Amino acid sequence: MVTTAKKGRRSSTTAVPATPAAAGRTSGELEPEECTSLTQVLAQHLGAHLSQNDLLSCRCACKEWCKSMSAGRTDVTIQQLRLSGEDDDTLPALVSLPQIFPAAESLSLYFSERLSPSAVLIATLVLQRDQFYGRIKHLSLASTSPQGLSKHSSWPQGMPYWPIDLSGMQGLESLTFTGRAPQADVLSTVATTCTGLTSLVLGLKPEDPLVLPSGEQGSSLVTRPSAMHVISKMTSLRQLSLFLEDNSWDWDDEDAGPSAQLTALTSLTGLTELRLGGAAVSAEAVRVFLKAARRLRRVAFVFDAVSGKLHDRRDLALWKQMRHVELRLQGRLLESDLPLLVLGLRTNLVSLHLSDCSVSPYSVSALSSLASLTELCIGSWRPVGAPAAAEGTEVPAVRGALVGLLAGPLGERLEVLRMELSDASKEIYDDLPRLAETWAHGSLRVLHLAHASAYSLTSTAALASLAGLSSLRDLRVSIEGQACRDGSALRAAWLPPNLTCLELAGVHLPCGEEELVDPEKQHPHPQQLSQQLCMASPDHTNEHVGRESGGEAGEEGAEVPTGARGARQTRDSVKHRRMEAPRAAAAGAAAAAAGGSEPSGDVRCGHARLRNLQRLRLHSCRFGCCGHLEAALGPAVLPQLVSLELNDVGDLAEEHLSGLAALTGLTSLSVCALGHSSISSSSMAHVSGLVGLRRLRWHAGDSLDAPPHPAMLKPLRRLVSLDVSSGQWWRMSRWHVASALAEELPLCEVAVS
Repeated sequence: MVTTAKKGRRSSTTAVPATPAAAGRTSGELEPEECTSLTQVLAQHLGAHLSQNDLLSCRCACKEWCKSMSAGRTDVTIQQLRLSGEDDDTLPALVSLPQIFPAAESLSLYFSERLSPSAVLIATLVLQRDQFYGRIKHLSLASTSPQGLSKHSSWPQGMPYWPIDLSGMQGLESLTFTGRAPQADVLSTVATTCTGLTSLVLGLKPEDPLVLPSGEQGSSLVTRPSAMHVISKMTSLRQLSLFLEDNSWDWDDEDAGPSAQLTALTSLTGLTELRLGGAAVSAEAVRVFLKAARRLRRVAFVFDAVSGKLHDRRDLALWKQMRHVELRLQGRLLESDLPLLVLGLRTNLVSLHLSDCSVSPYSVSALSSLASLTELCIGSWRPVGAPAAAEGTEVPAVRGALVGLLAGPLGERLEVLRMELSDASKEIYDDLPRLAETWAHGSLRVLHLAHASAYSLTSTAALASLAGLSSLRDLRVSIEGQACRDGSALRAAWLPPNLTCLELAGVHLPCGEEELVDPEKQHPHPQQLSQQLCMASPDHTNEHVGRESGGEAGEEGAEVPTGARGARQTRDSVKHRRMEAPRAAAAGAAAAAAGGSEPSGDVRCGHARLRNLQRLRLHSCRFGCCGHLEAALGPAVLPQLVSLELNDVGDLAEEHLSGLAALTGLTSLSVCALGHSSISSSSMAHVSGLVGLRRLRWHAGDSLDAPPHPAMLKPLRRLVSLDVSSGQWWRMSRWHVASALAEELPLCEVAVS
């Protein structure tokens, strides 16, 4: 028998590599070909997830990344167009874009009035001659100019609409103008050249409301009748959004109004989406247009008191075929429009705005049948009936119908709710806890309470119930008249935890670090909570005052005579009890929202809870964190904060502004302190280190104040808008600071408001 010896198998760790390449892999070294392929793979995977600025920075790492990192990017944004220098009249951003982003399909360009007419002409020539821009499919033109007339404009009378020629961009499929509407000449070129254009947005973006902004900003957004005549020839359009003009003084004939402009669009039979804001149109013009545009599925219109009857049984089928409807009703009788809302728009009305309408309890309750309504905006309205006879009955009935509407199934479906609480029929302060329960089970993202009563917010602790709205992202509360007297209307612990935008006008925002949570008041018994809220009501307070004053007079009458001191002690005691009741109720609501107990003496920092806050706006109020802005709003606490407005904040002083230097993530800052003697124009030195700022509004100083030195703002190279008061601008011009500032910041425009 022959036996063979079994060979010992060499382990993988001691095996000898067969080739030098294998030896390199074994030792951890890579061949140049493998390094190149690995670099390309990293570039392809990382480039899709980086922002444009980070992407441009990564291109400087190596030659391979310089070639491949940005090769697949299809969406490109140029924040500011500018010339390369005095001797070289070229636009480097437009010239180098085809080499850096060869696959770009979507382009966003931001224009400033500092850009001279010659530079705009150069940009037009580049867009015309380079074949790369003829392949761009989506173009967005936005204006960075501030509201009002720019003091540093390179145009003698301001930039006239959009002075740019797009004849070289034949491949455009969508075109968006933001900040100002284009003139008829630009649209004529687009209509002739861009035969495949399917989407046209002229100032009215999808997220914008249908109401036209006031002032010069609104006048620059409207589309004139001459431009509407050109748009009617763009038969390839599928989506159209614009603001109609309502100034009849410059029309050639009476048939050039908004309704006539809408009728002219009947030639666009292929439209699937139409949003018309600004001026109201007649019901007859809408009826004619709906019959012509049979493919239409998404519409937005504005109707007023002279629009005529909206309901026509023969036209209900035209409204029912829509999938998405937005309506703004101005000065109308809501009950007369119910047939259209309930019968024709029950399943497709998504957004409803009521402004200065006449309402009845029935018409308000009938809105609950709108199964698809997700956005409801309630402005001022009038209860139906004679003022003398119906005030005692209609107002409570309308208020009850409104509470029932918002506490019912519609309240759970709403995502956006904006209300003006200026009249008695909308005083829902006592019902906010009930409404908040409904909203907590729904999907409410935006809540605006305007023209509220400072006394009602304070006495009812209405805002305490908002602490449990975890889905709320945008909260705005404004006071009508004088601001709240103290900070009892809002506690930091009452703020919803996931807010991204918070705006308070007349409502003081206390410092969360100063609010100690009392464990005995975190989980009050429901009956005790009801008694506390009842104690805070005005009727109960008056009764309580009578009892307390009588009791104290009887007990202390034998020892101390009744006088001013005793009366003052009684009033202070009652005031203390009235203030403690809402605070106790709020602590219970906040603890219930937190879902757990806390140890005695624990500090609840409300601002630290708002980790997602991006915009904070405070107007005509006090801010408890003025002395430590960095600790309350700094990147370590609010890492996503990009916009801050401190307008007429009572506690703000010069020594507090040093905390603004730590808010390095800000891109927009507004400080208005004309009534603060310690804050001046030179206080802008505190924000000179915020190199990311793009918009700065600074209103401070008196007639003896010196203008800011230009070198103070020189580090703000990204600043595109500086808003100052008229007095500041006068001093800047007299001291020749304005011209020096224009040289230091070549991209910045100065506006006066």
